[in-house]
Amino acid sequence: MNIIESSQISSALTREATETESPNIQVSIAQAALDVNIEGACVEACIQLQDEYLIFTTNDCPFEETLNIYLIDAENNVVDSASIYWMYSTGMFSDLTIKNANTIGFTFFKDTPWTLEVFEKPQMMVPYISEPKGVFRKMKLKRRFRISEKQ
Repeated sequence: MNIIESSQISSALTREATETESPNIQVSIAQAALDVNIEGACVEACIQLQDEYLIFTTNDCPFEETLNIYLIDAENNVVDSASIYWMYSTGMFSDLTIKNANTIGFTFFKDTPWTLEVFEKPQMMVPYISEPKGVFRKMKLKRRFRISEKQ
């Protein structure tokens, strides 16, 4: 696992935010075959995991910020995704650290510490029950990463 330098990441807005839709950006990484269109307005961080990438984006909404997390495979497919937000709450992404070969830490929402663990193979998880407060995902039974809030 290694953090990609921000100078190696480029993004371009492909859809402006509206009252009903979040913005989208196209993200490219220099010296990699990654070129993907995902939700967000700003790339906060990108981590390389062998031939996959974890991309963190925010929607640039000061009074109700959302952190979007995407796991992208070598073919530019979104393998798993999640969003962290809470109505009328501001969030700021910071303190990204690599804890071990498959776990990272970061803060969001008033310096709340979070842990993200990436799995090599999809794991069974019960939708809605398996996620901490503020984490939202599409309805799926299998996940490639787990997000937990440190207490």
